[in-house]
Amino acid sequence: MKNDEKRGLTVPQGNGITVFEKDNSNAMKSVQQVCREYGITKKTLFYYDKKGILKPSCRAGKQSSKMYDKKTIERLEMIMYYKKAGLLLSEIRVILDGPEGRIEEIMETDICRLIKQEKELAEKLKRARALAKAMKEKK
Repeated sequence: MKNDEKRGLTVPQGNGITVFEKDNSNAMKSVQQVCREYGITKKTLFYYDKKGILKPSCRAGKQSSKMYDKKTIERLEMIMYYKKAGLLLSEIRVILDGPEGRIEEIMETDICRLIKQEKELAEKLKRARALAKAMKEKK
């Protein structure tokens, strides 16, 4: 076995034989595998497909199961990263598929939206605390 085929992970078998796990980073992954590895639901993955932001690489098997390759998985990772940063799917699509240089504009818009949401949330928190205090004093 060549070094480039090894992942560097050895598994002792108890009989003195060491098995090298093959590097399957280029292997296709099923919907179930992707969902399990990335902690997302099938519904989310299918929604991304429906919206055209993440299409499966191909369909395989008798039931034409959706399969994802390394490049598609990397795109999913980017989508998840941008989602955690608070971007909308429409903004993520522009970043990934739109003209170059739009990311700064999109990020500025997103930051403004998040600041507005932060202020609204702070106001709701203030009202909830006042209400809780009033109910406590009423007792």
